[in-house]
Amino acid sequence: MSQISLSQLLEGWVYWVFQPRSGSDHPSDTGGGRTEQLNDGSDIWYLSGTWGNAGPTPGRVNRNIAVREGTSIFIVLASSHATPEELGNPNATDQDLIRRARDVHALWDRRNLRIDGSVQATQTVETPHVLIPYISDGSYYSGLAKNGLVRMATVAEVFLLNSARLGQPGQQHTIELDAHSRPGVPGRGEPNEPDYAVDVSYNIRVQRR
Repeated sequence: MSQISLSQLLEGWVYWVFQPRSGSDHPSDTGGGRTEQLNDGSDIWYLSGTWGNAGPTPGRVNRNIAVREGTSIFIVLASSHATPEELGNPNATDQDLIRRARDVHALWDRRNLRIDGSVQATQTVETPHVLIPYISDGSYYSGLAKNGLVRMATVAEVFLLNSARLGQPGQQHTIELDAHSRPGVPGRGEPNEPDYAVDVSYNIRVQRR
């Protein structure tokens, strides 16, 4: 576990969110059931926010999940992506995509992660290279890029909750994701991005393996 970098965990998270069997609409999970389904059997669970007020689940979302003891949880508070389609340039280089994802991520002006009421210090992390996830036809992100295999750079605000902190069976935790991205101002050289907010609360119960 200690040998896996946050950057590698973020790569795994991207392929977890963008996968053929669920498309890119996992962040639309309203109750926690899909989070449990897609993490079942893993020693490291991934948590995400939502597609914000621009997506199909605007406003506050509450998810209830049961996590087995001994599990670590990789939390992505806020993520920023860039694809050739979003740049309007099918020949965009990897560096073009990485630079765009960084510029989009700079628009996040509120990045609050609370665990059991205490604010946690997150880290800004990039995937180790440009990835090629699969975006399902009809999913939310297919409207921003395209469906099928898509080149994507990702920058995210992350936190790793280790298994020791998760605790013993019967313990309960609350993880709150509270983030906001202001609109970009193209006239100042910023990406043309909309106002975007994430407000998600996870209620977690630890259970026996």
